[in-house]
Amino acid sequence: MSSVVLAPAAFCAIALHSNRHKHSTVHGVLVGSRVDSMIRVEQAIPVCHHAPTIPLVEAALGLLADRTIVGWYTAPMLLDETAASPVALRMVAGLE
Repeated sequence: MSSVVLAPAAFCAIALHSNRHKHSTVHGVLVGSRVDSMIRVEQAIPVCHHAPTIPLVEAALGLLADRTIVGWYTAPMLLDETAASPVALRMVAGLE
């Protein structure tokens, strides 16, 4: 099982992205490093505030080609949504 360390700047970026788009689900890429079973998230890069399209995601990932992508974040519009959406699951599967 991996442990995840989230840098304060990454957390703030996700919070700001979701705060700016309160009436939408927001999506983004997590950039950082992996050492053995530890994942360190150093940056959260916002991608969109609607359902991500393939061209948009390909462009975002292309701009981050020289970085280590360690994950994808999705912040739902409603706080009580605790299950991952089909969109989020599809994005994570595509990153593998």
